[in-house]
Amino acid sequence: MVNNKLFLNPDRGHLPDIDSDYGPTRGSEVFEHLNKLYGKENCCNIVTFSNLQTKAIIKDVCRAFEVPLVEVNAITKLVPKDAKEFKELLEVDEIKQFFQRHQGIYQHCEKLCGSPRHHSQHPAGICVLPFPVTDILPVENAVPTLHNFVGLMSQYGKENVEAVGAVKLDVLRLINIESLYNQVDLVKKEYGIDLKLADIPLDDKNAWDLIDSCDTMGIFQMEGAIGKDIIKQINPRNIEELSAVNAFVRPGTSGLENYCEAKKDPSKITKYHPKLDKWLAPTYGSIVYQEEILGLISEMMGVSFGRADIYRRALEKPNKKGNKELVDDFVQNGVQRGIENGIPKEAGERIQKAIIDNAGYLFNKSHSIAYSYISYWTAYIKANFPLVFYISLFNTEPVSKLQDCIQEAKKHGIKIEPPDMSKSKFESTIEDKENMVIRMGLNCVKGVGEKAVDEIVPNQPYTDFHDYFERAGKGAGKGVVEAGIKIGAFESIPLIVDKKLLKDNVLKTEENDDDTVKVYMNREQQLIWYQSYLDNKSKKSVPNYAIPKNFLSGEVQMKISDDVEQENIIIEKDDTIIVPENKLMDFELTVEQVQQYKTRKKPKGMFKVEKSTKKVVPEENAFSIVYNNIVKCHENRIKEYLDDIDAFELSFIPHPLEKYNRVIPILDKVDDGKQVRTAGIIVDIVKRQTKTGKPFYNVMIQTPREKQKITVWNNLYMNYKDILDVNSIVKVIGTKGFGGITAKELQAARTQMK
Repeated sequence: MVNNKLFLNPDRGHLPDIDSDYGPTRGSEVFEHLNKLYGKENCCNIVTFSNLQTKAIIKDVCRAFEVPLVEVNAITKLVPKDAKEFKELLEVDEIKQFFQRHQGIYQHCEKLCGSPRHHSQHPAGICVLPFPVTDILPVENAVPTLHNFVGLMSQYGKENVEAVGAVKLDVLRLINIESLYNQVDLVKKEYGIDLKLADIPLDDKNAWDLIDSCDTMGIFQMEGAIGKDIIKQINPRNIEELSAVNAFVRPGTSGLENYCEAKKDPSKITKYHPKLDKWLAPTYGSIVYQEEILGLISEMMGVSFGRADIYRRALEKPNKKGNKELVDDFVQNGVQRGIENGIPKEAGERIQKAIIDNAGYLFNKSHSIAYSYISYWTAYIKANFPLVFYISLFNTEPVSKLQDCIQEAKKHGIKIEPPDMSKSKFESTIEDKENMVIRMGLNCVKGVGEKAVDEIVPNQPYTDFHDYFERAGKGAGKGVVEAGIKIGAFESIPLIVDKKLLKDNVLKTEENDDDTVKVYMNREQQLIWYQSYLDNKSKKSVPNYAIPKNFLSGEVQMKISDDVEQENIIIEKDDTIIVPENKLMDFELTVEQVQQYKTRKKPKGMFKVEKSTKKVVPEENAFSIVYNNIVKCHENRIKEYLDDIDAFELSFIPHPLEKYNRVIPILDKVDDGKQVRTAGIIVDIVKRQTKTGKPFYNVMIQTPREKQKITVWNNLYMNYKDILDVNSIVKVIGTKGFGGITAKELQAARTQMK
């Protein structure tokens, strides 16, 4: 425990109330509070070191050896995810051959394996001293907090700061807390309800029904399959029971079966002795928490909670150095001390056995109760304000999980609109509260950064592409525009062109009141048009030469005077002739001959563009529509879906097998050796061979949720090679094994994407 008198900041004179003195405790504000409480000079964050990883080492060393990046990327894709030592890589033939081709790289990589790469700030650790930390610790400035508070950071790791005498505090920062505060703010903004977390009723039927139904995606600590299974068994209806769910999720906590039986039938509650039973009453006679162990040891042996915790730690790790004496004392003398404290021998022996059997890893109840409040508050908002809940989920979950979150929201009747350059903000927003519509934010588009969005949003909406390019600032950069086109964020923005450029109605159009028309292109068409737009924009003007007339031969002078207009040249009053560089050959001249006459003057008629107040692509620049190419583009939704997944890890185009999502398993949740039925789009087929030369094929398929590797042996491949094509849809029956599925049967699936 920290001695408050020792560490009290004399300038404050009292222990501050966090809420009143420093505002609500969100995220890094706890760090600020500790610094203000104990003095900035007496506190510091803790450094943590990151080691070089396998793929990063290969890339760094290959860069030094100037190996082509394309070759390096191809090899690093073959590195197994679970590879910890470099010698394991040599089991992959392609990687082994790569190292043989590039001598010396393997040796350097192996030496670097496990070496520190860089340091960063530990997300939870902070240490406190009764004097300035600089007296015993080397430090640097810590990462500024959200409020630009800059503290100190030790240059010793978490193990060493304690070794020199600092008190190390573990300040757990949860993004869920920040999300809850954001949800509360949004409830007030959208619904006018001033919701306080502490005032949320703990008996809300909607919240408990949602938990009981295992509709727990996005619910803190309750998302996993284990948590859902325990919820079904316990059916929690209060915080105490929800806390038990949180505890039983942890590996090592036993007694779930006894807990559930006793909850349903009080006659099955395990009884020891009244002095002991009071500690286990909340958990129906089962040992679930560390605090229960402390209470039982304290009651039985007549010691303080502090001393009981020392016994508990020793029993938790009996083989650890220094623990044997404490364990022997408890085993040999525990029952006798219980008798001395009024606990009969039989009850003492039973409780001693129960303590030893359950003294492994147990969850801390104070921790579990706190977690359960967060779980319940999250469930309350999900059940009563689903739009607010899902917006928070979309804005905090990694992009790789967004596909699942979007499908989950749709099941709750929420319509999800994709990112739109003319409508989306940086984060997801409620677009139509009455009709339950959420507009996805531009933050889910890889390649579109916050700085670009800061210039895109203030100028929304955009009437057409040229309007966007003129007013979107950094949002008009090539990378941002291409990323937006590839995920469909420009599909609501038209291109305004002259009607005369359109020969038929192949493209989606909308007529204007004047002689122009709005053309709506699909992604492929937009990319073709945009590339042409860039090509034309990047064209450099042709150099021109002011050549004296007498420099030219008489024959050339005659040719010039015959057809000045056709050659796009100018004859000035002093008989100087302005000739563009691309016309010099017509006059039997080279650049070297007339280099001294280079000028900025332009020949008559070159690059002439008629001025127009309308945002219409001039007919002279027919590149703008690239009509002959664009009309030939037909949207391939499967290709677009796969492109989205490859580039952005999610797609707003539905997977062709989306409706079968519930029956297509997630591979990690299937035990090895189990039969699997799955299906997906084939994205890659690679031929391999075993060490004995037996051929087989690795077929990668994209299911609605993930990529799965299917091993197809040669005889099976030959039977089904007609249906095994990239972009085709295939059903697979096989056996789950290490890293994928070994196929036993294949079948074509002709599902079409609409």
